[in-house]
Amino acid sequence: MRIHLLSALARQRCPARYAHALVLAVLAVWALAGPAQAAGDEAGSRVTLPAAGGPPLRALWRPAAGAGAHPAVVALHGCGGMFNAQGGLSRRFQDYSARLHAEGYSVLLLDSFGSRGVRSICAQRYGQRDVTLAERRGDVLRALEWLRGQPQVDASRLALLGWSNGASTALAVLDAARGPVPPLAGVAVFYPGCAAPEKRQVVLAPVPILMQLGADDDWTPPAPCMALAGRLQARGHDVTLRVYPGSVHGFDGTEPVRVRAEVPNGVDPRGVHWGGNPQARAAALQELDAFLARVLTPGAAP
Repeated sequence: MRIHLLSALARQRCPARYAHALVLAVLAVWALAGPAQAAGDEAGSRVTLPAAGGPPLRALWRPAAGAGAHPAVVALHGCGGMFNAQGGLSRRFQDYSARLHAEGYSVLLLDSFGSRGVRSICAQRYGQRDVTLAERRGDVLRALEWLRGQPQVDASRLALLGWSNGASTALAVLDAARGPVPPLAGVAVFYPGCAAPEKRQVVLAPVPILMQLGADDDWTPPAPCMALAGRLQARGHDVTLRVYPGSVHGFDGTEPVRVRAEVPNGVDPRGVHWGGNPQARAAALQELDAFLARVLTPGAAP
């Protein structure tokens, strides 16, 4: 792209000083956009989903290789958003996007925060956050509608994958009390918050769920999610629950465990623990691979 642009500039019949100034301006724009462009290159192409009563919704789209219609996974970031402090795609989403794509799935990384000019809501108290679960639920519905219109996507094989706030969003999509529930083949969630703020007993649509939790999570404690999984299983729902000992919030990541004092929503007002557990990460990835292979296999019951 740079070569073509500069070649075009060189062919223009304009004074040299103006051409030189224009080249410098273009290079400055590239320098500012560098990390964001790199993020697109790492995990797919940037797409903007049509607005439907909300802001234009940005995403990274990585269609599966090969001819025909393929299953697709919508990935939902947590409260820290998709991007790191330098503007590049976070390591978590680079890794997961590559892993899912290698398994033959199309991947849509949905940027609910960047689409609204928000970078992170982790330091904001529940009930005072700049982006709500209701808004993110609407984003997912728009994303699923967009995917169903893509010729390379098998609309009968769509799954959600979410972390933390994104996991809570995925479960909210299955909550009929919040609105119509779209057809889905499965939902995989890592350490969601399962305590309903309105104190009602949440009942979800009978979609296969993989729920993976950290036993020592003091940010979104596992007990409410374990209780939810138990209620759904008692109703005959297809729910796989895995709770990993010695694991805290973010156990499927690769960074060492540390205290995040800026987070006000945990069990301890002084902060929460966050970081990876290599053994739990390896086991959780295997569980995720097996779950997606089961629910996204042709002929599997949605």
